[in-house]
Amino acid sequence: VLLEVRDARAPFSSAQTDLTFSIGDRVQRLVVLNKADLITPNVGLAMRSLIEDTGTPCLLTAASQNKNLIKIKQFALDHVRSKHPRTL
Repeated sequence: VLLEVRDARAPFSSAQTDLTFSIGDRVQRLVVLNKADLITPNVGLAMRSLIEDTGTPCLLTAASQNKNLIKIKQFALDHVRSKHPRTL
């Protein structure tokens, strides 16, 4: 699981393009737009929509207010692959 944290005020210029191109589709990725409390809701939803249109899940957060942080954890737990499956 790759969590790519971007600034919601500049979601495309804060993207880690070199990293995401080198990893490709080998891992499940979530783009986290942090500092969403510093932009208008309409802008945030539009940016999330643009990113999700590329097929990448996206989540708006505000870490300073603990907003949607539990959703990041849930995404990671839902998409992590166990190296050693349980035999019980």
